[in-house]
Amino acid sequence: MPETPVPAELEGYYMLYSSGTTGQPKGILPALTGQPFGTGLNIDSTMKNAFGFSAATMFLCTGPLYHGAPIGWSLGTIRNGGTAVVMERFDAVRALELVGRYQVTHSQFVATMFVRMLKLPEAERAAFDMTSLRLVVHTAAPVAIEVKERMIAWLGPILTEFYAGSEGNGFCLIDSPTWLRHRGSVGKPILGEVHICSDDGDELPAGQIGTVWFSGTRRFRLSLASVFRRRISGRAH
Repeated sequence: MPETPVPAELEGYYMLYSSGTTGQPKGILPALTGQPFGTGLNIDSTMKNAFGFSAATMFLCTGPLYHGAPIGWSLGTIRNGGTAVVMERFDAVRALELVGRYQVTHSQFVATMFVRMLKLPEAERAAFDMTSLRLVVHTAAPVAIEVKERMIAWLGPILTEFYAGSEGNGFCLIDSPTWLRHRGSVGKPILGEVHICSDDGDELPAGQIGTVWFSGTRRFRLSLASVFRRRISGRAH
């Protein structure tokens, strides 16, 4: 193919795989937007409008690029003009070193990474400059309350947690100030409606333990970015 653009080229989408609880990878067939190439995806505009990604952003990718969040946030950083620093493999000391060296502003972690960083001697952690960080996103696994409390005490109230699925079947979000008032929560749904159901599929009353189900996502015609904008515009500064 020539180096010139393909005529009428359309925007693509990530082809992700999810193993869920079965351990067997299952391809997630994406619904293409049909927009011209360069329009961008919902995640790109969400990162810009809700999380402050810009040309000045320095994003530290701590996870492997075959996972949805690391590849999505890394490419979203680039598409917003920022720079992505991609670790070949996670190492607690190396991650802290990279934050200081490149003045990282945004990064993403999972619970195990938090634990490994907190296991470092306090004097060793204090030796690294973390003041450039503006946002630390975490997802993929529950974080113990004590671990998250220690991370917020260390880095400040800059942690934002989301609970979602690669299939786009729902999205919950919570920032640090809200979490400190509701420790252990993954936030309120901003995409889809949450139902806690029994093993028989019956919806349970509040306070009961059950399986999480989402509904209503097919009815949504707003992008996540516009939902985030409404939340942020109504938040006290």
